Amino acid sequence: MSWVDRYFGGDDYVLLEGIPSQAIAEQCTDFMCETLEVGPGSRVLDVGCGMGRYSIALAKRGCLVTGIDSSPYMLAECMRLAECEPRFTIREMDFHETSFRDEFDAVLCWGNCLGYGSREDDAEAVRGMVAALVRGGRILIDLHNLPWYRRNGVGQSWRETDDYFMLSEMIFDEGAQKLVSREIIVPKNGSPPREYPATYLQYKPSEIADLLSSSGMIELKFYGDACASAGGPLFCPEGYNEQSHMMIVGGTKGNR
Repeated sequence: MSWVDRYFGGDDYVLLEGIPSQAIAEQCTDFMCETLEVGPGSRVLDVGCGMGRYSIALAKRGCLVTGIDSSPYMLAECMRLAECEPRFTIREMDFHETSFRDEFDAVLCWGNCLGYGSREDDAEAVRGMVAALVRGGRILIDLHNLPWYRRNGVGQSWRETDDYFMLSEMIFDEGAQKLVSREIIVPKNGSPPREYPATYLQYKPSEIADLLSSSGMIELKFYGDACASAGGPLFCPEGYNEQSHMMIVGGTKGNR
């Protein structure tokens, strides 16, 4: 079993990743709708939809959402949460192997879904996302912001919940340009610890911009979240700098 299958394949995922507050989730959804220019009737593809948190939020605002993911566990949770939302369709699919063509007004790839495999895998995934868009359709992808993670994410840390100790260790592999992490969950009831190794390829803005441009995207714009700490909007172009935790890129499909 790959680290991806194990990491995203069980209930520990919520412990490892956490769940955003309702207020943050609403701000994220507002940003998605505004940046993707979607509303009632818009056809949206959510790539790597996970448990469907944002797919469902967009569907509740009237979008016609198709969510794809390759994790049976995630899809089962997604189906459970989405059973009362008729505007949300769920499909089990590896997003590196999509076959959609000119079907969607917008594509969302949220939650740092790129970087789990090779750069060739990611390039294929991005080409598939762009192919899924109609001309003039919009895309929104979020990734780690490499300068922030190199300064703040590397090292060791721990946190505590009512039932667990959580130990984290992360290094940055300069040669491969990837983060290598290890998460250890230590139950307080004496059960054996559970360990989750992971690796994440990291991208510079120029790399992701070149990949999107070569795939047919134009009018690229980067967004960040640094302004939130200063009382500004959660996501804005001015927020993208070395202090931003996230690197978010949006663009429009050209006519070629």
